[in-house]
Amino acid sequence: MHHSSFSPFVSQSEFDDGLLLRRTPQVGGGEDRHFQESQNTGINQVGSAMRILIVRFKSLGDIFLSLPLALELAQRISKARVEVVVDEQYGGLPERYDFLERVWSRPSAWFARGALARVLRGGFDLAIDLQGTPASAVFARLAARKVLGFPGKRFSFLYDWTSPAMSEDTHTIEGNLAFLRYFGEEPPEGRIPPVASDERYEKELRERFGGEFTLIHPGGRFAHKRYPRERFRRIAEWLREKGRRPVVLLGPDEAGDVSCWSHYDRLEDVSPDRLGPLMRAASLFIGNDSGPAHIAAAAGIPTVVIFGPTNRFRWSPRGNAVRVVSALCRCPPGWAKPCLHPEQWCLGRLPVEEVLRAVEDLGRKKL
Repeated sequence: MHHSSFSPFVSQSEFDDGLLLRRTPQVGGGEDRHFQESQNTGINQVGSAMRILIVRFKSLGDIFLSLPLALELAQRISKARVEVVVDEQYGGLPERYDFLERVWSRPSAWFARGALARVLRGGFDLAIDLQGTPASAVFARLAARKVLGFPGKRFSFLYDWTSPAMSEDTHTIEGNLAFLRYFGEEPPEGRIPPVASDERYEKELRERFGGEFTLIHPGGRFAHKRYPRERFRRIAEWLREKGRRPVVLLGPDEAGDVSCWSHYDRLEDVSPDRLGPLMRAASLFIGNDSGPAHIAAAAGIPTVVIFGPTNRFRWSPRGNAVRVVSALCRCPPGWAKPCLHPEQWCLGRLPVEEVLRAVEDLGRKKL
């Protein structure tokens, strides 16, 4: 598998492509071309040796949930070469999976993105837009001759085919796997690819923290999706009382919280490619609805995830030992903006005792 990134030195025309402002192919009728019509047109007309690009720029958990589709495409479609494009800070995660032909990194600087758009322009037989934003739709259109995407999006007219609309309770993995029907394949039950291992790093972690340890992740991209910090501290103290060693995982979004955890073991800014081995080394994970929770669940360790405004049925981690603690929320499902009812913030009203009960229920024999 190859990894590619690009120089920020681009021409004006490349700059325009990177900002998705012009030279967009005129494609119509995407939103009303559903599965029934695709059975007649036949997506396999694109060709047998198919180069497929999955567009999923962010975030960490969403990229991880796109991997089951990539895995099925690579294994089911004869001669398919499956590649993905993600934002550069997340590239280390998909790079660990050898069923991907290549991982492309989208630069963080807007003026540099035109270089990537130019290199990929027209180079793919098919692009699948799992992001569903105007930027991702135009990027997919520039990169491939045929484009699949979800219906009802702002730029759905750029798609050649759209999938049937998902219900609110359809899990993201199943929604992504529905695209297999365009290849004449019946979607299977979602398989999460095994997380990457690194025996040396895992051994270092166990030696550093004295054997078994519990990973606590109090962070996340959106402040209103984070369980209150002081309640995570109560969880950490409770773990200590039970004889378990809490280790706090802090990412870039929690840079200002380091001093709050000065009396605890910490892991800061762990790179995406090391999150899998980290979860394999831990014995328990407790955290917010975020990317690390999905990786912990896939690693097979007991995982307790705290949900607030996000739809737990669509976004809950998949694994054999997962407990979701969900707060009743008055905001619309999946609300990604500041809370509409801050005086009744859902996570602020979720008692820490409910989280502790979930931990006890999941690991009663060990606690």
